Amino acid sequence: MQKSFSPEDVIKLALQIEQSGKTVYQTAAEQAQTPELTELFQFLAREENDHINSFQKIYDDYKLSAKTPGVSKPEDMSYLETLAQSQLFQGADKAINAVKQFNDLLQLINFALGFERDAMLFFVKLYRMVGEKYRNLISKLIKEEEAHIVKLTEIQYKLINPKPDKEISGKE
Repeated sequence: MQKSFSPEDVIKLALQIEQSGKTVYQTAAEQAQTPELTELFQFLAREENDHINSFQKIYDDYKLSAKTPGVSKPEDMSYLETLAQSQLFQGADKAINAVKQFNDLLQLINFALGFERDAMLFFVKLYRMVGEKYRNLISKLIKEEEAHIVKLTEIQYKLINPKPDKEISGKE
């Protein structure tokens, strides 16, 4: 039997997603092998921290406002239950362990891409569930997640399709 998720429950999940993301990116920054990658992962960690602050404000506002009904549409419930059970939403420790198991940068980038995509899908679902008051903020966060996906995809592409080193010769 499916239970009902309150808006507070959903926002708590969003907070957990962002905390896990921040931890993933902080750990990745520590493991990065170039200054550029360290900078990228530090940037992504800061972005996740900004998202944490945004969701905390929404959560605090919901707690202060009148109780709102929970999410009970079967398709929403199934989706949220599945997300709640995924590795990405099981807390920072599991996220750190996942990052530390990777042997190369491409594995780490692929993991980060999966994380960002799942987070974005969650936020799209959240957008549909929250009142008009929060939709502009959630929309902004979705766009930021999209930008993270673009950055990570660019790195992924460069790793999969490296440019050959220019041959050193007298010709240009």
